[in-house]
Amino acid sequence: MEDERFPGSATDIRSQPKKDSINSRILLQFDKLTDEEELSVEPFIEKF
Repeated sequence: MEDERFPGSATDIRSQPKKDSINSRILLQFDKLTDEEELSVEPFIEKF
């Protein structure tokens, strides 16, 4: 979820490590995924 005070970007999330540490870890995991893996993870994202 984007914080209205920090319009959404990965750098905004990573600049708030205590508040958004889980989001940061998720983003770092996605950074490691290949395009094929990203496609396979989309149904998982929709659960949020």
